[in-house]
Amino acid sequence: MATSADAKEPLVALQARITGGDWEARRAALEALGRRGCELEDTNPNGDSVGSAVALAASCLGDVDCHVRRAALTAIIRMIAPSPKTAKEDDVAPVVERIKIDSSWLERVLVLLQDEDWGVRRIALNAVAVLAEPGDAQALAALEPHLSDTDDDVRCAAVAAVGRVAQAGNADLATLVAGLLDDDDDDVRKAAVTSYARVSQSEDAGAIMRLRDIARRDEDPDVRNAAVSAMARLTNRGQA
Repeated sequence: MATSADAKEPLVALQARITGGDWEARRAALEALGRRGCELEDTNPNGDSVGSAVALAASCLGDVDCHVRRAALTAIIRMIAPSPKTAKEDDVAPVVERIKIDSSWLERVLVLLQDEDWGVRRIALNAVAVLAEPGDAQALAALEPHLSDTDDDVRCAAVAAVGRVAQAGNADLATLVAGLLDDDDDDVRKAAVTSYARVSQSEDAGAIMRLRDIARRDEDPDVRNAAVSAMARLTNRGQA
């Protein structure tokens, strides 16, 4: 639970807790860091900044404890792409460009896509979505194998990340994403529908037909609604 004390705690104090405590203390400090980093400005009188807070979290990505690695990834996502106060459409909020992203952060996160812990892999996929530049070939190549992960949550995060990083009109990725439109898991199908619209070419008749069929026939109402929104997005993007 957040407190006013940890919301204002300087980074040097959080760093001491991260480096000097057991895994529970390190995890708690990283959770506080995520909250603290969202409030930082480069003019902070303590010399703290969002960039230095993210760097501190990134230093914990190799921690021996999976819960600490999860907390470090979550803190990075929270600081780089804060959740908006109001939701827009049915998509995940767009990335907020608040700081210059260090390429080494992405490289370290990509390594965690192979982590033994499924939770770390899932959160790392979300982190790639906010760290990678649009069309980043290395990131997309690293994301691709996770579209067939045995864990539903990992596949869901992977297909959502592909939709965030890939650029529209990438036929190869559109084909891969289309393979998840029939996934057994409802959440995976819903994420795949949104990503399919993102990576398909504007006004692609085949893509629109596929989405229309999903909107009519999928057994889950949330997937059907997502398909309707996805069709509208494909059409509106072509008219923009």
